Amino acid sequence: MRFIFDCEDEVCLPAAYRLVDEIKPFIEKMKSVDVGEDEKNSGRKAMLKKVIKNMMVKYPSDTGKMFAKLWVLEDGEKAPNTFKTMSVLFSNEVAIDFFTSCLPSLLQLSKEVSPLLN
Repeated sequence: MRFIFDCEDEVCLPAAYRLVDEIKPFIEKMKSVDVGEDEKNSGRKAMLKKVIKNMMVKYPSDTGKMFAKLWVLEDGEKAPNTFKTMSVLFSNEVAIDFFTSCLPSLLQLSKEVSPLLN
């Protein structure tokens, strides 16, 4: 089992390309957060809590499936759980650069959510 961003180009590039389209529906679900006026004023913790609730409570199956796509698995292997994947993802500069520069949906999410988080 290998994290896709640690693979050679022949594996990494096609897998990363597929992620661009596969992640869009996931992003749409995660950013569908109803925020009341009080929550907007209470700062980024309230907004972040709602996004995390979507990931962990409202759509845990979708979250697990999306994070599993970040691994290249051999026959019989199973992707690590989401917490392990998040740890690997957030500590991998190449992956972070990819997601922040190549995925318009993430940029759109950032544009919409950032004002609420600041």
